[in-house]
Amino acid sequence: MRPDGCASAGKAAYWPWVLDIIRTARPTFTIAAVTAFNALMNASGAEASDFGSFGQVFTGGAPVAPALREAVRARLGMRSILFTA
Repeated sequence: MRPDGCASAGKAAYWPWVLDIIRTARPTFTIAAVTAFNALMNASGAEASDFGSFGQVFTGGAPVAPALREAVRARLGMRSILFTA
């Protein structure tokens, strides 16, 4: 949950907060649901440079459309990404 009490990852206001954490903490690894990647693709202000610290990125739980896989790599710059179904 965010400090302001927002618990829904579906709310558009949630993703700028997530981007702030990524920009500050510079994580090297993450596991996220396909829906999170969809949301990050549409997050206002998301840049490929925000995700440059990630060495490995994993997702699973749902099939990943090839178009989403390529869009994430192109838009977010995540090259070392392992999509599993």
